[in-house]
Order: sequence, then structure tokens, then C-alpha cells
Amino acid sequence: MEIRKFKRKPNLIEAMNFTEFKEFIIQEGANLVDDVPWSCKIGEYHVTHENDDLYFITSLNDEFIMDRSKMLIMEGANIRTMDLRKFDEEYLPHYKNQ
Repeated sequence: MEIRKFKRKPNLIEAMNFTEFKEFIIQEGANLVDDVPWSCKIGEYHVTHENDDLYFITSLNDEFIMDRSKMLIMEGANIRTMDLRKFDEEYLPHYKNQ
């Protein structure tokens, strides 16, 4: 799976919705329980399953929730989440030929 890219002037970021996030952490080697990604590590961030619609993402300095109302934003080694509506207002999709 290729992570979609989005452009926020002047930055180019990688981002994914909840469904893409679950696919991504499976590819990253998440422990599976009944075919559901349960826990994994992305860089310095620990990802843990709370329920089928909610994951906690934590590091020494940060704590986020990832659910169906959020986009996960990856900028280099940094991760954060943003409400889908705000994301749609601030970012435009970036296509390979742009």
C-alpha cells in the first residue's frame, strides 16, 4: 500500500485515514488478534488498540487518539492527528505528476 500524499503550502506531508492507518500498521508488523491490528511501534510511537474504532498513539512526549474522525499526519519522524474537516480545509491532495 502506498501512503497518499497531501500538500499544505509549502509543505508536502504523508497522511492516511482510519482504514488506511489500520492497513499501514498491519504492514508495519502489528500484532494481530482475530485479524485486528492490536499493537505496534512506528518510529518512537507506540500504537495500541482500544476498540475497533479507536487506537492510542503515544511517545515520551506525545499522546494522540486515532479514530474514524481523524487523519494521521506523518512529517518525517513526527506523527500527529487532525480532525478530518480541518484537514480537508487545510490540505489539498498531491498527485505524482504535480
